[in-house]
Amino acid sequence: AETATTGVTYDALLRFASLAAEGSETAAANIEAMTGLETTVDVSRLRFVPLTDVPTAVGTAPHAGTVFELHGEPSGYLAILFAEPSAARIADAMLPMEPDEPLGEMTEHALCELGNVMTSGLIDGWANVLETSISHSPPEFVHDIGASTISPLVAKLSERQDYGFVIDTAIQTEGIQARCDVYALPDERELARALDRLSDS
Repeated sequence: AETATTGVTYDALLRFASLAAEGSETAAANIEAMTGLETTVDVSRLRFVPLTDVPTAVGTAPHAGTVFELHGEPSGYLAILFAEPSAARIADAMLPMEPDEPLGEMTEHALCELGNVMTSGLIDGWANVLETSISHSPPEFVHDIGASTISPLVAKLSERQDYGFVIDTAIQTEGIQARCDVYALPDERELARALDRLSDS
């Protein structure tokens, strides 16, 4: 079935689900290169949810992570959010010394670096499959109730699209496992065009 406003078909959504896996492999390689620690990034589930429901999907628990604006095809936003315990665990694994405080300045820096290499890996994987070019802004660190970090992005996009993607992700590095959710909010029309070109070639 097609959505009435965007023309994104179910088959196209299945193809985007395969892109999530493609991007996670590149993200794992990027984290490994940055930290020197053997790393896997596994996508356990991709959900396609109405944009207005995305803040509810994040929930009200405190999260920490990074938000990026995407440029290219597709443009849009990408947020990588960790529940506080996972944020502290993964940052601790990355840092050469004990952090100054559980979610202090050192942890913020580590999560920004992690977000940078994960986002680069994800969008490079997507761009390779879509045969497009995508870049991203510097990371914006966020630490707040989960829904509060996503609501401003939804507000910016709500006039031109209806859906977003929630990618449930697990990062394993040196015996440390941290779960995060990747909120991919690509411009639906641009994504549909890129997927259509792919299916036509």
